[in-house]
Amino acid sequence: MIDFFRTWLPQIIGYAEMLQDDTLEKAWAEGDRSRTSVYYSGELYEQVFGGLDADNMMEEARLKLGQHPTIVAALDSFLRSLKRLDEWIEAHVDTDTWGKGQRIPSGVRSIFQSQDWREAQSSAAALMSAAGEAGFSSTDFDRRR
Repeated sequence: MIDFFRTWLPQIIGYAEMLQDDTLEKAWAEGDRSRTSVYYSGELYEQVFGGLDADNMMEEARLKLGQHPTIVAALDSFLRSLKRLDEWIEAHVDTDTWGKGQRIPSGVRSIFQSQDWREAQSSAAALMSAAGEAGFSSTDFDRRR
């Protein structure tokens, strides 16, 4: 079972932060793995929806964050935007080659000009804002150990 407040929520907020700063863009377009293990879009999807079981954990979020409906809505919006972004990437970028780590496909930079990327960044910003106002952050993962 994933600890909601100690693991899940801080990590989801952390992914939102990586969408806002240049971490994912540098990792994906330049191969910079110094700040994240999310070296391509499929890894982001796997970590969020596989390892962190985001779809099922949203039910727990609704229960545990009942007094923070803004965060629940922001989480839901952020996770939906990640799914749409993943669909766009799958349709426009050679993720098979990219996922094998052999080379970065030429179409990767187009991700950062897409409407889906902008929407994911916007929903990430909304999540970071709502979480911050309620006193939650990605560093909760480190502090609560």
